[in-house]
Amino acid sequence: MIDVNILPVFLIASFFLVISPGPDLLLVSTYSSARGMKAGILVSLGIFLSGLFQTTLVAFGLGKLMQELPPLVILIKVVGALYLSWLGLKLIKAWFYSQNIGSVDIEISQRTTKDVVAQGLLNNLLNPKALIFFSLFLPQFTHHESSLIGQIMTLGVLLSYLP
Repeated sequence: MIDVNILPVFLIASFFLVISPGPDLLLVSTYSSARGMKAGILVSLGIFLSGLFQTTLVAFGLGKLMQELPPLVILIKVVGALYLSWLGLKLIKAWFYSQNIGSVDIEISQRTTKDVVAQGLLNNLLNPKALIFFSLFLPQFTHHESSLIGQIMTLGVLLSYLP
């Protein structure tokens, strides 16, 4: 069980994380603007599922592994940076080759529900900030009197659900 006294501090810190701009916020905004509220919710669902997956990884030892193997952290950062760069270049290319914003809207609107959820999932999974944040942030709000895995899973679900 998580410490109820620490929960308000955790929620305040999580709030500031959620309102800070990043690739997830940009993706949700883009899909919401182009396809409406349903698309924004589907992208958010993908981000939520990614958060649950990252929480599970941290709960079962990824944070410890990252502390023991610093090259793993660098690899995660590099893969995430390459993915975000690829997304950025793709947007620049779409902007450059299109004479109007309509062609970008058409590309987004042709995606299936599964594709939109998968886009949110991949966007968050390949964001190095998110994985490192989960690994470093969640363990700070645990205590040794209870199951560490249970506490991290509870905190991770709360953190993932907030956005």
